[in-house]
Amino acid sequence: MTVFDRRTRLINGCKRIRTLLVLGIVGCTPQADAPPQPRTLPNRPTALPAEYTSVAAFCSVPGPPQPVPAPVSTALPAIPEHERVDFGRAGFEAAMRCVIRTEAERDELWAFASREERTPPSLSADRILVLAIGGMRPSGGHSFGIGQVVITGDTAVVEVLDHSPGHGCIQTMEVLVPAAGVRIPDVPVVRFHEYMTLGEDCLES
Repeated sequence: MTVFDRRTRLINGCKRIRTLLVLGIVGCTPQADAPPQPRTLPNRPTALPAEYTSVAAFCSVPGPPQPVPAPVSTALPAIPEHERVDFGRAGFEAAMRCVIRTEAERDELWAFASREERTPPSLSADRILVLAIGGMRPSGGHSFGIGQVVITGDTAVVEVLDHSPGHGCIQTMEVLVPAAGVRIPDVPVVRFHEYMTLGEDCLES
């Protein structure tokens, strides 16, 4: 091998080393942080399940969420505890908002209740039963309830407060079906105002 050949091989070898170094630098260059994912509220159903069509005359899916609810007004009378209805074990799987005016409507809805709680709440002659059913939740950490009820003229506005835990937060592994109900004076029109909130994230997305 001549001196020229050795020199050529050395130059070519240096070029290959330089190429590998460049590739290594490019491969190790840190990537820019991905933009944070927007915090989105849980999806809401757009229609009642087919098996619930028999109650569609007095039950509907939850409406779109409103802005943050107003502070609790001390000028409004508190809902008496005996007018609040506890039926959390009824196990209705569909998310619904219901206004029940007759025993027939109540019994029609309660046909979908789980076996744990088949006894429906009572009705009275001058009151209607307003129910907010959250639907099936795959874990704990949620809070759900009816807040203020404002009656103006022939219209009642019912606040539904629905809170979900933030991303990555520790939750109990259990299936929940949150629900809340209240008896209110019999008015022709009932509107639900939906308020959904998310807790602070426990882990970065």
